[in-house]
Amino acid sequence: MNTPGKKPTKADWLKLHRKRKLDQSAATFRDNLHKLAERKSCPDENSLAKRLGWVREKKKWLRRLWKSGLVRPNAKTADDLDQLSKFFDLKDTGQFWNTSLFPPKREYHRLRLPQGSVDVPVRTYGEIETEKLLNEIEQEFENLGMQIVDLMAASLQRIKAKLMDTGEPQQD
Repeated sequence: MNTPGKKPTKADWLKLHRKRKLDQSAATFRDNLHKLAERKSCPDENSLAKRLGWVREKKKWLRRLWKSGLVRPNAKTADDLDQLSKFFDLKDTGQFWNTSLFPPKREYHRLRLPQGSVDVPVRTYGEIETEKLLNEIEQEFENLGMQIVDLMAASLQRIKAKLMDTGEPQQD
């Protein structure tokens, strides 16, 4: 990329960024493949290949996927990817790269209380801030609702007073 002591160029940084993005894409594919295989009771690539009926070249390709993942599909492997996605009951092959295919598991802390232990979910900073914001919005709507009710009551009082002053018939 660059020699020691030489300042990296913009092109060097772009290459590094693309490489990291590609590595992340392959890692997502690999992790999703492992989790999907576990759900089908296939703890390793050999048992998955056996269930798919894949031997030789296809098994070799599956081993590469299992260890390194896949950055993007190509025309040569599209049929095998389709077969793999059908085996796992996925909508399409793009689901292999979906980072939210398996949401992260929730962490819990065990609180020890005199009455007993309780598992409490760990909340992220974002979840706490979102909850605060939603509570503030809810409070604002409640305040706004009370203001509207007060305005309506005041308006009704003025209308009632006008009607009483004019001597026109009143309706309650």
